[in-house]
Amino acid sequence: MADADDVRRLALALPHAVEIESDGFDFRVADKGFVWSYPERRPGKPRLIRTDIAVLFVGDEAEKRLIRDFRGWLWIGQIGREAT
Repeated sequence: MADADDVRRLALALPHAVEIESDGFDFRVADKGFVWSYPERRPGKPRLIRTDIAVLFVGDEAEKRLIRDFRGWLWIGQIGREAT
């Protein structure tokens, strides 16, 4: 299972990627975010920054399907159940 250090290592291996200061992790290229810690919304409470969940921006449905096909990935709408 990948952890925040793995995400950091992989993100920073990409050309022009930088990490900006945040409560979790937040990586960008040309000031555009591509992976960040999941900000869990909790009713009546501040958001909880979850470094055990990475949010990955994808450009379109084809990219999403390609990434989703890798085992172990969970999408925001699928937290708590295995991706299919």
